[in-house]
Amino acid sequence: MINTRIAVSLMSIVAALALVGGTAYAYFSDTAVSSANTFAAGSVDINLKDTASPINSPFDVEGMMPGDTEYRYIVVTNDGTEDLKWRAYISGGDGGALFGALRIKSMTLNPNDFPDADELSGYTIAGPTNHVVVTTPIPFSDLLDPNSTPLVWDQGVGGTVDAFKPGWAAVYKVEVEMDPAAGNEYNGKSWSGDMTFYATQESNIGW
Repeated sequence: MINTRIAVSLMSIVAALALVGGTAYAYFSDTAVSSANTFAAGSVDINLKDTASPINSPFDVEGMMPGDTEYRYIVVTNDGTEDLKWRAYISGGDGGALFGALRIKSMTLNPNDFPDADELSGYTIAGPTNHVVVTTPIPFSDLLDPNSTPLVWDQGVGGTVDAFKPGWAAVYKVEVEMDPAAGNEYNGKSWSGDMTFYATQESNIGW
């Protein structure tokens, strides 16, 4: 009987201790929130600057004869936020039979005879003055593949030193020639097509 009472008492004590041990305590707490976190993609925005004629206007030539040369100025700008590299290529290789007789005779970066430099206020003119990019005539057929075109702006390629940076403008004087050796098969023929400037961020290792 005594042992039973002792056992009951011990159980009561254990239960009491368990209740004490399981007592819930309140704790002060607070929460701090880092709000309005934003992740924005940088922009890749290459443009052909619209300045005075014949700047960035398409070639519209009539009556070309073998050896004739026409020129236009092209102004390429980086209006985005990221360093760029880009390629220029021609599309429309089947745009007419005269295609086989046309070639870029020369292409000069930052020519000193560019007449509208004052219209590029706010841009940094990229590259050295009168840097000749194309020194040997390039047939249009060599410019059809974006992956192999020699008209490239890339860091350390084609006479460039830096990536094409935001706020930069590259001015080119492009001379297109009808091959002096063009035969009579081109008599009265024509061609129509585009020159495309394709840009990507400089860090793109894909090309």
